[in-house]
Amino acid sequence: RTSHYVPVILAGGSGTRLWPLSRTEYPKQFLALAGEQSLLQATVARVSEQSASSPVVVCSEQHRFLTAEQLQAIGVNDASILLEPVARNTLPAIGLAAWHVQKTNADAVMVVLPADHVIEDIEQLQSSLADAVELAEAGYMVTLGIKPTSPATGYGYISAATPLPGFDSGAMSVSQFIEKPNEEKSAQLIATNQCYWNAGIFIFKASVFLKSLEQHQKDIHRFTKAALEEAVADLDFLRVDSKAFSDCDNISIDVGVMEKSDNVVVLPYESSWSDIGS
Repeated sequence: RTSHYVPVILAGGSGTRLWPLSRTEYPKQFLALAGEQSLLQATVARVSEQSASSPVVVCSEQHRFLTAEQLQAIGVNDASILLEPVARNTLPAIGLAAWHVQKTNADAVMVVLPADHVIEDIEQLQSSLADAVELAEAGYMVTLGIKPTSPATGYGYISAATPLPGFDSGAMSVSQFIEKPNEEKSAQLIATNQCYWNAGIFIFKASVFLKSLEQHQKDIHRFTKAALEEAVADLDFLRVDSKAFSDCDNISIDVGVMEKSDNVVVLPYESSWSDIGS
């Protein structure tokens, strides 16, 4: 199924967790840790077959050439590469991407993916994303929930509530987002059978996300808008305004928006997935 969505790849990681393989100059998303392609290349390839739109990649300024080279090496020459002047966590990064996407189509569905995950079953992912896009088109903000295989303490958890009427994808409303728990708490969460790992994969319309951002994080809404409005094109890159972007709080999308919004649904995802943390 071809789905009409814009892949948004978050590639701004700083490379702290896989040292010495991964380091500041060469964080893990640029390494080939599972196969011949780097994690970034594999992430882009995974969605570019299915998506009708060119990807938007958000990365740090210091990795801009590495990012462009890796995309060109897999034949992706039409990506928009937005440069973060400083690291500000996922919410401001996604805010930038949403303003950029909205310029051409306010109601475009964004599929936000971290650049450093390993997902082997590409067909399963694409099928889940097609379901998620359908939910997003109906106005929901969707997150993929990974069926837990162990009481892992390195992930946040999503506690699901009731099945969503009118959709047969298995999506459920969310009762709460839970920050990374300790071992005992995570064992309790898994025992409920209603909890999923938060994979950091989000699907929503640009317009729906920006409305939620304005409602819950007025400053980030304003600063990311200004940062993109003042952006300067440089070769294949878009340099956003450093002052405006630096004014954003360092906050994740989970804490800043998803936990506070009432139109969030979780779509269970049961295939293999790893964020190669350590």
